[in-house]
Amino acid sequence: MKVLVQTGKSPSISEVSRQIAYVVEQRGHIAILNRGLPSYYDWRKVCDALILVYPVSPVWSISHFLHYYNAKKQLQGRVLFYTTCDGVPKRYQFADWCFREVQLVANSNFTRKCLERCGFKVIDVVHHGVLTEELKLAQYKVNEYKRIIQKRFGDRIVFGVVSDDNPRKGIDKLLNALRILQQKRDDYVVLLVSKKNVVAKLKDVKNVYLTAEFGSRQHFEILGFMGACHFTIFPSLCEGFGLPVLESMSMKTPVIHAWFEPLTEFSIKDGNITIDIIGEYEYDSQEGIFYIMHEYDEVELANAIDSAIDIVKKYKSQYEDMQIKVYEQAMKFKSEDLYSKLLDMIGL
Repeated sequence: MKVLVQTGKSPSISEVSRQIAYVVEQRGHIAILNRGLPSYYDWRKVCDALILVYPVSPVWSISHFLHYYNAKKQLQGRVLFYTTCDGVPKRYQFADWCFREVQLVANSNFTRKCLERCGFKVIDVVHHGVLTEELKLAQYKVNEYKRIIQKRFGDRIVFGVVSDDNPRKGIDKLLNALRILQQKRDDYVVLLVSKKNVVAKLKDVKNVYLTAEFGSRQHFEILGFMGACHFTIFPSLCEGFGLPVLESMSMKTPVIHAWFEPLTEFSIKDGNITIDIIGEYEYDSQEGIFYIMHEYDEVELANAIDSAIDIVKKYKSQYEDMQIKVYEQAMKFKSEDLYSKLLDMIGL
């Protein structure tokens, strides 16, 4: 069968879609991955089954719901809408038929709760995963990146950050935490993979460097980068899943992050360094969604980074134990197994 995986161009959902297409091919089907806008009148001429991968947002998803509805009639129901959401969509911005006709598969229990609060039908939860075949390829990059980092930064403890610069992702909170930490010590370096405009914010923050633009590197290279760091920092306040946390864990690199849903669905406290949240609130971004924001103390983030440095330098066995634990946890979330469930749902 020909299976069309239809998605957008954002780095996160594009990567998930690529992995779904890989699993489709492993099942013996023909995968067609389209990141452009669909314009098919007769879906039967294009594919035998369709998997749409888009976030639910009034700004973007209503037209995709229409594609879902039309394709489902033409393809004998072999259509799936796999989605994420960082908060609760505004119901009044959707037409009533969307709630009657669209059935969604969520990427986390948190996403499911948010969508059901809005009134959508969610038929199942399939978490995101890591593609084990790609991890092998990424391992080849780890030693290469370690050599480059050591040549430039010596024996400093290395923290990696892979994040968009959207305010929900917490880059500003991270930089404030690093301003606090730099008053205490200087034996670390933070390497950022983010948007170029972050550079303007780094002028008064020591030991922080933009190493690549977010979305510009191949995925296995990003995984290799994570594997070359002692820790990664995930400063986000709001997520529909939080894939970089799981990806870092799969490279045996513990993560520093705030402890909130949906990260709590796959992260572990005895392998990662987690920060308790001090508040939760809904933020109206004027994008048709009330984002669920999780506030944490920047001082606690600074303390967590401080502790991570000491763990690597003074407590080698503890650090190695953390590496083992996060890797074992990540291996419970293999894309090959998880995304196969999507194909089972449409009889493939």
